[in-house]
Amino acid sequence: MMRRFLAAAVLFSACDASLTPVYDATVSSLKPPGDFDMYILAQSWQPAFCHGKEGQYPGCSAPQSYWRSHLTLHGLWPELSGRAPPSFCSGEAFDAAKIERELGLATLHQFWPDVKFSEADPQYAAFWQHEWTRHGTCSGLEQVAYFTHAIDLERNETLAPTPQLVQDNVGGQVDAAKLRAAFGDAALKCQYSNGKHAMFSQVFTCWQKDAHHVPTRRCACPPHIHSEDTCGKASVAIPAFPASGD
Repeated sequence: MMRRFLAAAVLFSACDASLTPVYDATVSSLKPPGDFDMYILAQSWQPAFCHGKEGQYPGCSAPQSYWRSHLTLHGLWPELSGRAPPSFCSGEAFDAAKIERELGLATLHQFWPDVKFSEADPQYAAFWQHEWTRHGTCSGLEQVAYFTHAIDLERNETLAPTPQLVQDNVGGQVDAAKLRAAFGDAALKCQYSNGKHAMFSQVFTCWQKDAHHVPTRRCACPPHIHSEDTCGKASVAIPAFPASGD
């Protein structure tokens, strides 16, 4: 498994030449906007989040077809190589009306959903507000640009695809080593049913940024990101939403 994982990892160059394997979470995360080393693209597998909650949340009981076979956005997070990541870097308020107008609600609902609320619920935008306030304010990008670049990565089937291995095995099991190889250099997140059965729930990938703080291409994740991998079982389930009408 290790040889296969390393073979995938060499496809990506380091995010920053100054990366250090030492991660000190006690170092202050207070940084000016734009002062960070790389981005983490966090993508979610919604059927895992909804597992056992189908009757609790509107998006779980009536999922969009895209969510059945594709990862969706959790967030685009500025990250530091060896220190606690920056957060809450400015007091710039989230402008929901502007984001919804410029990007379109249909696009936001498809690629960056909050399944806990119906699309008509005024609380729906609270998830986007949280991501902007905690992470987006540290990006050095203005709001529309931040959300646009995040969604551009999510919807780009070349840069950040949902691997075919995942799409072909929805509702089944895959070998964890093969799942890691399908994503390349990444940290996989699993949740556990009854503490035993691993279900794929998220993936973290690392991205270089240009001089204007725009995410550009995949890069090798530093050790502290890999340490967040929680898919420790040999076999991982790819959960599915119930079939329509079930």
